[in-house]
This record gives sequence, structure tokens and C-alpha cells, in this order.
Amino acid sequence: MMFFKLIGKLFFTSIIMISFTMRFFTIDVMSFYIHMLVTI
Repeated sequence: MMFFKLIGKLFFTSIIMISFTMRFFTIDVMSFYIHMLVTI
């Protein structure tokens, strides 16, 4: 039972970390595209 709880917690934290990194990555990509459009 504790094993499943630990796996669930790890899975949840990994999903949160992935969503945060994807959000920051998409923001970086958007700012990069805006910078390219402004320079061109």
C-alpha cells in the first residue's frame, strides 16, 4: 500500500515538473519568435 502511494506521489510530482518546464519552454519559444519578428 505504501509502495503504491509512493509511486503515485512520484508520478504526480513528475507531471507537475513536466508541465512547469513545458510552460517555461513554450514561453521561451514565443519570446524567441516575437524577437525574430521584431528584428526582421
